[in-house]
Amino acid sequence: MKTYKSRKDAIAALSSAGCMYVGDGVWSPRGVYHLHHGEYSQPDYTIRRVRGGFAIHCRYYYYAGTINAPCSGFVEV
Repeated sequence: MKTYKSRKDAIAALSSAGCMYVGDGVWSPRGVYHLHHGEYSQPDYTIRRVRGGFAIHCRYYYYAGTINAPCSGFVEV
């Protein structure tokens, strides 16, 4: 898990990765997003405070029982 020293550094990383702020601390991929098999919505990214700074957490939206669906958790952008 990659940590950032400040919230501004994490915001800069999300912006450079092509994400846009949609409100309430949630970021989403910019542009057209093609859903994977079993996915019903695009992932959301949030900045969370962790020991040692800030980290980026990704929440995936898959139907229950989807094989090989990624688990939501901290990601490196």
